[in-house]
Order: sequence, then structure tokens, then C-alpha cells
Amino acid sequence: KTLAQLADALRGAVISMNVNLVKSGGSADGPLHLLFSGDMQEQGVAVQLGLPARGPVSGRGKFRLRTTEPFKCAYLTFEGPPQGMRDGLARLAKTAQAAGHVLTGEARILISTSDNTDAVRLELQLGIR
Repeated sequence: KTLAQLADALRGAVISMNVNLVKSGGSADGPLHLLFSGDMQEQGVAVQLGLPARGPVSGRGKFRLRTTEPFKCAYLTFEGPPQGMRDGLARLAKTAQAAGHVLTGEARILISTSDNTDAVRLELQLGIR
């Protein structure tokens, strides 16, 4: 799926996550996270949706709480049309490898809110060691 298709498919889940946070007395504390495991160029990549939270938060219904380990990564702030994101990730991977890093296969995309419908602002992160 394209990023736009993925965003449309996840829109309801994001709204439900925010509602559950508020009902439990918490609130969102940062941008939406898409967490990928595996080669993003291949089919069958595992995708998880995450939302940093603060306050008294509880896992309810289909949502669970998880504290992630620190994520050592190379990152790039991408701003442009969604279809350019793949090239941004490829450029980031090439730059990280040229700097001597080994990619772990884990990636994260942090999605900031934007009023611009033609361009997105994302932080692209690739796990490194």
C-alpha cells in the first residue's frame, strides 16, 4: 500500500486510540508512530501503530500498552509529496551504510500533523548498529 492508503486504513484506529487515552485519563504526547519490522521493499512487512502517551493510561479493548527500548537510528526529516517517501528512505539507507552503519531491518516513521494535503512532514528512522 502507499502511505496515503495506509493512512486512510489506519485513520479509525488512530481516532480510537486517542479516545481510549482520554477515557483512561491520559493524552497523546507526541506524533503518531508507524513501526516496521522486516525489509520494507518486500511483501509481508509487520507494521505496528504507536502513540506516545502521558498520564494514567490503560490498555483497553484491542489496544495494549508497551514501553519500547531506546531505538538507535539514522533519521531524516522528509517534507514533500507522499510518493517521494520511498526515495527518502532509500537515500537514508544509502547514507547510513556509507557512514559505516549496519541496518537492523527495523524502521519507524513519525507522522506530524499537517494542514498541507499535497505534502507530508515525516521523520524517517532506520535502525542501525
